Amino acid sequence: MKVIIISQKNEFSQNHIDKIRKYAEVVWIDKDETDLMKVRELFDPEEKIVALSPVPLGWKIDPGFYNKLQNLKAVCLATTAYDYLNVSVLREQRIIVTNVPYYSTNAVAEYAFFMFMALLKKFPQQLKSGFKYEFSDMNLMDEFDGKTVGIIGLGNVGSKIAYMVKKLGFKIIYWSRDKKNNEFQFVSLNEVISQSDVVFPTFISSKETKDLLKKEILINLKDSAYFINIIGEKICDTDYLLARAENNKLTGLAFESGKRKMEDYKGNIFITAPLAWYTKQSLKRNIDIWTDTIISCVKCTPINSV
Repeated sequence: MKVIIISQKNEFSQNHIDKIRKYAEVVWIDKDETDLMKVRELFDPEEKIVALSPVPLGWKIDPGFYNKLQNLKAVCLATTAYDYLNVSVLREQRIIVTNVPYYSTNAVAEYAFFMFMALLKKFPQQLKSGFKYEFSDMNLMDEFDGKTVGIIGLGNVGSKIAYMVKKLGFKIIYWSRDKKNNEFQFVSLNEVISQSDVVFPTFISSKETKDLLKKEILINLKDSAYFINIIGEKICDTDYLLARAENNKLTGLAFESGKRKMEDYKGNIFITAPLAWYTKQSLKRNIDIWTDTIISCVKCTPINSV
């Protein structure tokens, strides 16, 4: 059995590599950018597992990858999300797919709340003005009191945010496809959008959820609402939300992006690099869980299957 690890150097340590080597040969492709189709070890007839980080691949996988595979037993992803991978094709080939769940729950929930605070206190506006001291509507800040927080997807991150803001006195409503929590008020998706002063989408990005937050739904957001997205631009109509925020038809918008820059937009728009998960604690959890998952697949007792 061979394990092919495709990741940047900072995503693994020698200790983790040595741990896997107790069970299988390891080939580590540790470049910052990798062309998956040129990794010859992936396509030889030897029995193998591939441990895959999407970062060196630019979060894109060539469709030809699936057609050339030989004797691949499992794909072990370094992420919680797996929508960049054609899981259904791999399942048809009886290839196990695993992810790394829950490793960044605290980091992402805390970052989402940081983004909300930045919007509430008009931090983007202050940055853009060079912290100019003046009284204006552009700098007029807001307070917690009386606000309703709406959470879309009450999974691990959503629940963490809910418990955090509950302690601060917010009313909480939520919609979730799978989970119910009697501590908070369950309402329809449209009611979350239309009734909330602060909206946190926290569901897993997948093919099943890609059209969940289309313009036809988002149009019901209050003009006075804040929308904080820490699960990726593709989960909603980001262009529509940007247009509303720039035209003062949305009080605040925050999200992560690898391409868009905050300074390119007017209004209370907070755009950061996609680093919400990147704390020393979550990074360690990620590598630990990823390593254990790889080993479980080598042993033919896979954990964290999707």
